[in-house]
Amino acid sequence: NGDERQVYKSGLDLVKTIEVGNENDAWWAVDKYMTAEQYAAMLITCYDSIKVADPKMQVSMCGLTNLDFVYLEKMRVWFVSKGRPFLSDFVNVHRYNNRSNLPGIHPPTWFTDGAVPVELDPGISDFQKVMDFARLVGKPVFVSEYGYDTRPGTWASPSPVPGKTLEELQAQWVTRAALEYTRMGAARVYVFTMADEPNPDGGLYNSSGVLYGEARGYAPKPAFTAATTLIASLQGLSLAKDESSATARILRFEGGGNTTYCYWSPTADGRTFQAVVAGKSVMVTETPQYFRLGQ
Repeated sequence: NGDERQVYKSGLDLVKTIEVGNENDAWWAVDKYMTAEQYAAMLITCYDSIKVADPKMQVSMCGLTNLDFVYLEKMRVWFVSKGRPFLSDFVNVHRYNNRSNLPGIHPPTWFTDGAVPVELDPGISDFQKVMDFARLVGKPVFVSEYGYDTRPGTWASPSPVPGKTLEELQAQWVTRAALEYTRMGAARVYVFTMADEPNPDGGLYNSSGVLYGEARGYAPKPAFTAATTLIASLQGLSLAKDESSATARILRFEGGGNTTYCYWSPTADGRTFQAVVAGKSVMVTETPQYFRLGQ
């Protein structure tokens, strides 16, 4: 409400990537579902057309639900049958972490209020299969949807943790997922979504924003603050080494002569403990923390 009228503009060179469709492996909607072969046939036409129109434009396959590496392999086989490589500049997947997920099971087996951090997702081992596939076809991996609702009663709402609100859990788990997927090899991750829907009590994904909705002036949620803290702490750095232990995630990031450590407990029961990170005694919690060497 109150937004100024949009003005048509073109040729600004702002669009860098086009994603062809979204979740075309729509297991929940028979009328929308495309087989891997059908989707690959559509993608080959779109990919070639887009690259002719603008050779610099990146073209991404749709984000597939639930790390469906079987669907990916069927796409690859179809492309090979046409004498073509895997025609997407990225391997693109979505994942909503739930404690009822099972490895290799598609569609997912989510249940209400069963969301968990990525490290406790029983089926997260499938991500390694996606990474193996991506290496096979020589493409980076994008996790272009993940996130958590902050109102109970949905598949994406967290399991309760004593002493933590759902908004605090969202903040912890959104940042931990970004770090964990990076640790496992993802090139990029994208939170779904930016702001709550007008009725955050409306159900699945309506309260998954990292900002409150328009009625609250798009004020930041704790997850937004946590995400911007992560970005500020690691800006200009790349993952150099995974120094994790049996009890703690410990990641070393480097760049421009700087080294920053990030560490957290990959649990969801409120635990804290003392540990040594880069020779420094620190208190590890379930919230990611950062320190730069020499500071």
